Amino acid sequence: MKLCLVIVFVFVVHSVVVQGEDALIQTQQLLKEKKQRKAALKSEDAKKADDYTSEVTGHSEILNDDIYKLASEVFSQLTENAKGDPKKMKELAEEYARDPSSFAEKWTPEQKKKLHDLSVQVPQPIQKN
Repeated sequence: MKLCLVIVFVFVVHSVVVQGEDALIQTQQLLKEKKQRKAALKSEDAKKADDYTSEVTGHSEILNDDIYKLASEVFSQLTENAKGDPKKMKELAEEYARDPSSFAEKWTPEQKKKLHDLSVQVPQPIQKN
């Protein structure tokens, strides 16, 4: 479940990268504020990420918001690692999508705890026999 949530973060981050001087602040606000987030769901990738997030959380708005808030936090790290370069950010997001655990390893202990707490709140998939 943890890796599933990490993948969601990668898709979200990858989907909402914007360019410009205020890109970090704009993207963090977009991730934190539901109205802005919903208005930004114009691209197919962003819509898929949002649909997937909702599916993973059992359509819980509270869990969705918590996931997006954590994504906002880790987005700043992605921006820092890429030195603000949108092209590098996209490359890193693609790399992390292939290896989500390497992405999560870079998180702070507080962010890892939030991820763990979210993972235990997310409904577990029903096993089909």
